[in-house]
Amino acid sequence: MFSFKFTIDFLFMWIRVATPILWAALGASICEKSGVVNLGLEGIMLIAALFGVIGSAFGGGLFWGIAAGVLSAVVVSIIFAYFHLVLKANSVLCGTDITLLRQALPYLFYSF
Repeated sequence: MFSFKFTIDFLFMWIRVATPILWAALGASICEKSGVVNLGLEGIMLIAALFGVIGSAFGGGLFWGIAAGVLSAVVVSIIFAYFHLVLKANSVLCGTDITLLRQALPYLFYSF
C-alpha cells in the first residue's frame, strides 16, 4: 500500500532535522558527566531561538540574530549555574524553571 524509497535527499533531511537535537544531547551528556542534571537544555535552545528571531528582526541581519541567540543562551546558562552552584538549588528544579520561563517569554514580548 505504501511504498518507501530511500533517497539521498531523505538522508540529508534527517541530518538537518536531527542536528539541534544531537547538539542538545551532547550538552546533556557533558552535563551528566559533571554530575549535573540539566533539564533546561530545551528551554535554553528555545529561548536562544526566540532572541535570535528578535535580534535579526530588530538588527536587520543574520549576524545580529546569531549574536542575540548566543548571548541569550549564555545569560540563561549563567543564571542556571548561579542558582545551582552558588545558591545550591536543585538542578532538576532549575531546569524545570528554565523550561517554564521559555513558555512565558513569548507572551511577555507579545504584550509589549
